[in-house]
Amino acid sequence: MTGVAIGGVRVTGAARAVAGRTASVPVEVTNGAGAGAEVVVRAVGLDPAWACRPVRCGPLAASEVAAVRLAVTLPQWAPAGEFPFVVATAGLPDGAATEADALLVVECEPGLRVALEPRVPRGVRRARFAIAVENPARHDVVATITADGVRGLRLRHRVREVTVAPGARVRVRARARVTGRLGGGERRLPFAVTADGGAGPARADGVFVAEPWTATLLARAALVLVIVGVWLGVTLLVVGIVADRAHRPAKGLVPSAGDE
Repeated sequence: MTGVAIGGVRVTGAARAVAGRTASVPVEVTNGAGAGAEVVVRAVGLDPAWACRPVRCGPLAASEVAAVRLAVTLPQWAPAGEFPFVVATAGLPDGAATEADALLVVECEPGLRVALEPRVPRGVRRARFAIAVENPARHDVVATITADGVRGLRLRHRVREVTVAPGARVRVRARARVTGRLGGGERRLPFAVTADGGAGPARADGVFVAEPWTATLLARAALVLVIVGVWLGVTLLVVGIVADRAHRPAKGLVPSAGDE
């Protein structure tokens, strides 16, 4: 909401910002008196922890209009919402509007996004995967990465903190390793990865599938047998072709009389 006066102060636009940033409050000051005036503009009614220094303008000549901006610096913990306050002045002549209503809108900061690539890594005892962290905000964010799994699963990632530029996506290499016995059937071990940049943690859930070593061994043995069988088949085919050509008479040769 804006307050308007002939000779006085008024707010000419909305003030918006996200936590940790600075909001700019546009203010217009008019000296409606016939003499010069030096004016101080300040914000009244905001949280004292939100830094907002008074602004001095002038001296203003008679009927002169000055445009100033109040800078409100928000802390990282500032909650989202609408906060009404008053822009007040000192130094204007009697009868002028010395206050105007204003509104500061603190917007929600878009948080980090985190994903697993792949979401379901598989392996006999260990598997590699990547943690992808995306920053949709308009400033750099330092993300702290943590990974937790069920008992019997050990998770490791290359770095614990990573700086993500605005609009960028960073991949962090990670590894899952199962501990304990290897016998039995397939085991599914859930785990979770979080990335916290200060605006609340983002979470991605995954599952490490520990395959039985016996099935994997049999599959590898079968693959080796298939490769060997194909190799033997090709070898026998080539040998047969070469032997067949060796026993054929050369084209264009006429048998001699002794051979008849």
